[in-house]
Amino acid sequence: MEIIIKRYLLYTIAIFFLSSGVSLSILADFGVSPVSALGYALSLVTGFSVGLMTFVTNIVYLLFQDLLNKSIDIRENIIQLIMSVLFGLFVNLTLDGFRIILPEEPGIFLRAVFLTSSLFIIALGLFFLFTSKLPVLPYDGLIAALNQSLSWNMGRAKVTGDLTNVSVAAALCLVFLHHLGSIGIGTLISAVFIGKILGLLMKKFRHRIIDWIEKKRVEKAEGMSAGNR
Repeated sequence: MEIIIKRYLLYTIAIFFLSSGVSLSILADFGVSPVSALGYALSLVTGFSVGLMTFVTNIVYLLFQDLLNKSIDIRENIIQLIMSVLFGLFVNLTLDGFRIILPEEPGIFLRAVFLTSSLFIIALGLFFLFTSKLPVLPYDGLIAALNQSLSWNMGRAKVTGDLTNVSVAAALCLVFLHHLGSIGIGTLISAVFIGKILGLLMKKFRHRIIDWIEKKRVEKAEGMSAGNR
């Protein structure tokens, strides 16, 4: 039971970090990450909150995920939907919070700091998310579905998903706003560096988090082993 609680705690922390990173990238105004591009573009076009439009896009990702998998895992879908709601709420909360405590019109240097910080915060959120070993958010589930159903490697599936997301977001902004809106140099920087930072975190710290999650199980196994001697 303790292990399950730790996994869900880590998962919730991951969602908070991811939403905080997305909010900072929005405030940086250099263009958001490919994963967030469509939700933010819909927010700019419709005027609805970023969190709500992020939830809407997650439903779309979940539908395509199920179509590609040609099956519906009810338990996993429910968890993904719940976490999508939580993610959307956290995006709105962190965005509003940052707007209160950070300068209204930051200069280019401060915007660069926001963007750089968002890279590390999003990577840290993804690190916690993947290490929790719980169902991922719908976008990552869609990438996994592309990988499995089309027999693509993860790299090709990720690039295809990101390019599609960015292209649709850019098209929406160009048609309705007459500018790229959510897409910019920050989108490219995010696409390149978040994965690299995540790789370093996974390599150096993943085993420590797993040890923390499974500590009780390890101690119990050691105790049983000692008792059998």
